[in-house]
Amino acid sequence: MADTFTNHQEHAQAWRRWHAWRYVLRAVNDLAPEVLKDLAGLLPTYQGATRYRDDPGIYLSDWEGLCESQAVLAYARLEDLPPGRWRDGLKALDELQHALVRWATGWNLNHPRVLDWALQHLDMWARMPEHTGKPIPLYWGPVVVVPPTPRFTTPEFALPIHGGEKTGDWRTVEARLREAVEAWLGEYRALWHAWALPNQELQKHARWWVLRVVKGLSYTTIADQGEEPLTDDAVRKAVERLSRELSK
Repeated sequence: MADTFTNHQEHAQAWRRWHAWRYVLRAVNDLAPEVLKDLAGLLPTYQGATRYRDDPGIYLSDWEGLCESQAVLAYARLEDLPPGRWRDGLKALDELQHALVRWATGWNLNHPRVLDWALQHLDMWARMPEHTGKPIPLYWGPVVVVPPTPRFTTPEFALPIHGGEKTGDWRTVEARLREAVEAWLGEYRALWHAWALPNQELQKHARWWVLRVVKGLSYTTIADQGEEPLTDDAVRKAVERLSRELSK
């Protein structure tokens, strides 16, 4: 039972983290379009790497795949590829990886989720050059198992219609019913807090995060720009909390 709960917790964390990044990247599109314009400068480097995409073991659709492809070329020395082929391929993949890391680091966005997002954009731009430098809706997310909501089961009692049933007095019955309800509420509450997404708050905090981390604005400036009365401490706490969520 504990293992199942832990598994559900991990799935819930993955779901919440993915949505947090989704809102952050949406805010990047809105507030810092220069990030994607800068990424567009890497398109020739990406296209150079795609010449080797059909070689065995090469996968460029996400960051993990790119890193694993480098390992394949660097250590396996694929026997069915000419030496010049895998050397050139390794060089192209190295150039792409280093270029992506430099780009992400320059914007304080060096995270696998962002690098996935970057590779997905480069892939789409290579296919649709007219959209180069522009945001493209991307909806790939984690595969998670959402647990069923807890079912409430009432304790079984025999109504004392004949006067001889051993159900205890009403206080005893009521106490057992309340205990069952509280236990059910506790399960439901834990599940709710694990999975519930505070969409409005999360979107607002994602924008603050981008203004602070990507754009470099001070907490005071962000607070002053808010549509509601804010303190710089409130903005700081929200940004730090979201940073922890993103890094889990």
